[in-house]
Formats: sequence, C-alpha cells, structure tokens
Amino acid sequence: MKLQFSSVAAVTLILFVGYQHAVWPAELSPEEDKTIRQPDPRGHHYYFAHRYLPYLLFTDTDNIRERLEKNGEEYLKWLWTRCGRRVSEAERIATDGLGISLKRPEPDVTVIIIRYPAPQGITETYFTALVFWGDKVAYMTLEYGWDSKAACGRTVLGEWDSEGTHHNYGTGPEPSEEAFLRSILTRMKQ
Repeated sequence: MKLQFSSVAAVTLILFVGYQHAVWPAELSPEEDKTIRQPDPRGHHYYFAHRYLPYLLFTDTDNIRERLEKNGEEYLKWLWTRCGRRVSEAERIATDGLGISLKRPEPDVTVIIIRYPAPQGITETYFTALVFWGDKVAYMTLEYGWDSKAACGRTVLGEWDSEGTHHNYGTGPEPSEEAFLRSILTRMKQ
C-alpha cells in the first residue's frame, strides 16, 4: 500500500507541528514552567462550587434558599460533606474555612455568600453567591485565576446560568466579601 499526501495535508502537518513547537517549547526551566502551569482544581472544591450548588439553586430554588437562610452554616457543611461522597476519599476536603453570610443590600435583594476553603487550583472559588433579585435568580462566582503575562494569581468574576453555561466576566475584585458583593450588585444592575 502506497500512501500519498496531498499538498494541503503536508502544509497542514507542517503548520500543526510548527504550532506545537511554537506554543510548547521542549525545555522549560522550573521558573518558566511556573508561569505557564498552575494546579488543576481539587475535585471536591470544583464540583461543589461549579456543579452541585448551582444545580440545587436552579432546580430547587425555594428549598435551598429557605434552608440556607434558616440553618446557614450547619446546612452548608452538610451539603459539602454530602457532595464529598461523589469524589474519592483522597480528594475530600474538610469543612475548615467554609462559611456563609446573608446580605440584604436592598429591600428586594437577598445575597447568600458562601466562603470556601482557600483556593489552590485554577477555577477554585474564594466565594460564590446565590442572588435573589426580585423574581431573578443568579449564581455568581469569584474564582482563583492566573495571569500568565504577569505570572501571578488574579481573581475572575463568573456566573453559572440555569442552562448550565458558565459566563466569564474577566478579572474580578479583590477576594473579599464586600468587594464581591459590590461586583455582584454592579453586574445585576446592567
């Protein structure tokens, strides 16, 4: 069997091989490697903040709101532990650092802010918020991100919608509840 490459295939192969070498050099010093690669999110942290809690919010809105407002941290820690059963025992994270704050910045606005154990990997959250704005419901995130040009961490403001789509709004505020709340209010008024 004789293989023949068309000129398009040959050019495509050259471009692909050239692209790989241009983007990922074969040898990186340990310092250069740190500016490119960041740890992946831990399964328990990611799954709870980005999948489990948004799912509960959008499928059982009234129940999750009532339980978090009424039983706060106790219910939150129960959910966290329950969610941890979905990951391997080695990936489970203790409830240390997990907390909740209830904010009512305006008469028809309730924001339940969830504090997380300190993020260690890209997309792990500092905070998430369940936002009840009149008849609107939103799920906002303040995530750990990485600025590869500056080779340093940053925050990223995001949102999960009821369809399961993640929206990235770019660099977020400093990782404090007050700054996160201000960003949420600004975003919701747009």
